[in-house]
Amino acid sequence: MVGDAGVIRPVPPVANYASNPLAYLLGTGAFNARDAYYQLRRVVDAWRNPKARPDQAPQVSTEGRG
Repeated sequence: MVGDAGVIRPVPPVANYASNPLAYLLGTGAFNARDAYYQLRRVVDAWRNPKARPDQAPQVSTEGRG
């Protein structure tokens, strides 16, 4: 967060609160499911790179790795 003087301060940690343990468990499960869904989307997007175009020539390096 940016203060009045333009100094960047870290955002305070977020705590999850609930009225009872079941509500806490369901809320935590929903957050974890959302995180897992977006992680899966990132993995799938990495497999099929949407930035690559079919008319681009393959970039093959003749140099060895390492």
